[in-house]
Amino acid sequence: MNNSISHTYDIVFISTFIDNESVEQLVSSIENNIKSLKIFVILINQSDPTNVLSNLKNINIIVLTVGRLSLSKARNIGINYIIDNKIQASHFMFPDDDSSFDKYFFENYQSVVEKGKNYLIDVYCEGTDKLYRNNNYQDGDILTLSKYEAAMSVNMIIEYNTFLKVGYFDENLGVGAKYGAGEDGDYYIRCCKVSGYFIYIKQLHTFHPSPNDRYNRMPLHSLIKRFNNYGRGVIYMQCKHSFYKDALATSIRAIGGAFYYLLKGNFRLFGAYICSFFSRISLFVKCRIVRMDRCNTKGQDKIR
Repeated sequence: MNNSISHTYDIVFISTFIDNESVEQLVSSIENNIKSLKIFVILINQSDPTNVLSNLKNINIIVLTVGRLSLSKARNIGINYIIDNKIQASHFMFPDDDSSFDKYFFENYQSVVEKGKNYLIDVYCEGTDKLYRNNNYQDGDILTLSKYEAAMSVNMIIEYNTFLKVGYFDENLGVGAKYGAGEDGDYYIRCCKVSGYFIYIKQLHTFHPSPNDRYNRMPLHSLIKRFNNYGRGVIYMQCKHSFYKDALATSIRAIGGAFYYLLKGNFRLFGAYICSFFSRISLFVKCRIVRMDRCNTKGQDKIR
């Protein structure tokens, strides 16, 4: 590990982790491929203290050990570290601990990415050339705030000034929060409100395990809980930004998913989608017809 932390980098990666094995793969994929880039990695350790990263030589890295927090709260600790230590970088990324990179990301970065611009990149299912989330965007497409569905935390490359102005993730949103998803769309929308747009580029990509692999391993009660949390997070995020038609469509989409898996004979996913529909529609009614502020807890999406 290189303990000589500078204050200016090409990319800063902020990632939270609980599973040591996964984060080792992430960090190794960065260290083994960075070539001439100046990289800083901030890891938020939510598990037991670990020494597994002590032999790294090619990257600056710091591990901040905290207790079990929501994903957004943990990421905000990393953001706070950046601000408190006045660390500057051309761009920032938020890879998951089970994300990974290959050499092409780092080889192409300097020739593709320009300072002062925000980018979205492709995400492939780990070990495949299959997109994690299908889309019809072409290289160079300009995406404004209404295209938030293209954004994932792991595929945003955020330029320095946008990063500072947007500040923190909304701690109502994300895994472990009151609403268990939607933090990525919310962060993307707020970036667009600051900078105007993202550029979709195909020359860079990252990898992430397929969601189907995780769903197949989950017990039914965990699957239902995951779907409910995810759906409510998306609904809350959409209502927060007044995308009410999108929120209604997200609610109804769960019914479509239920019947799709019923026809395929997958009764686990059929049941999970049915439960998710009622969870989504009830929150939509509460946010849209009752009052949005009754769905809210204290948000923390501004610089402290």
